[in-house]
Amino acid sequence: IDDLEIGATYVTDQVAYKYTDVLEQEHEGSIAVYGGDIVIPVFNFQLAKADLYTEFAQIQDFGSGNATGVFFRFPLRSFAELHIKLEKRVFGDNFVPNYFDSNYERARIADTTDALSRYSQLRSAKASDGYFGMLAGHILQKIYLSGEFQRTQGQPFSGKAILRADASKLIPSIGLKAMFYKSNVEQFSDIFTLDQFALSEVEFGYMLNRFIMASFVYRWTWIRDENDRPQVQERIEPRLSFVYSF
Repeated sequence: IDDLEIGATYVTDQVAYKYTDVLEQEHEGSIAVYGGDIVIPVFNFQLAKADLYTEFAQIQDFGSGNATGVFFRFPLRSFAELHIKLEKRVFGDNFVPNYFDSNYERARIADTTDALSRYSQLRSAKASDGYFGMLAGHILQKIYLSGEFQRTQGQPFSGKAILRADASKLIPSIGLKAMFYKSNVEQFSDIFTLDQFALSEVEFGYMLNRFIMASFVYRWTWIRDENDRPQVQERIEPRLSFVYSF
């Protein structure tokens, strides 16, 4: 088959969880995820392209999952492009999709007895199926926008949404990115409810040379006070990054 694609992935965190048991003994461990994917082209026209794909992932010593879907691309000449992805997901016990997602760092360091802990979510995850959708695109290959939503069928408040914007190519040597993440979504209005399940980031950076970027990451999280009003928590993080375009 022309343009058939086959791929493999491997991701790990050597200190993915750490906790103290009832005997006050400390435990820590790593998490590794590996998988593979196959992409089959359906049609390839000048203004519309479509691929069928299937993916499989296994979390080492835990569960596995797979996804099958269709990916549409609509090149709008040279000034813009639109991408749409729709997929069906089937997961086994002890499997969390997108384990290393945008909220991973906060969820990783949470106490493992906390429901927000990613390790606790992994250990308690039950077999399920759900769906995922993505809408993304760019303007003049300078501004990139995307939105993703996923949900597990039969599990209330299992929705997760991610909104991203990247204008790093708009001004030479300047990096500008923004992201908003929300979990525990049941209705569409929940996506924009500011609570402990919401996270927002803006990164502003400057290229010191061809490969090194110095930046500041502004991060906002929220908690609810005794009157159920959102209280913002702000954090500023300096960052030095190695940047290379393949």
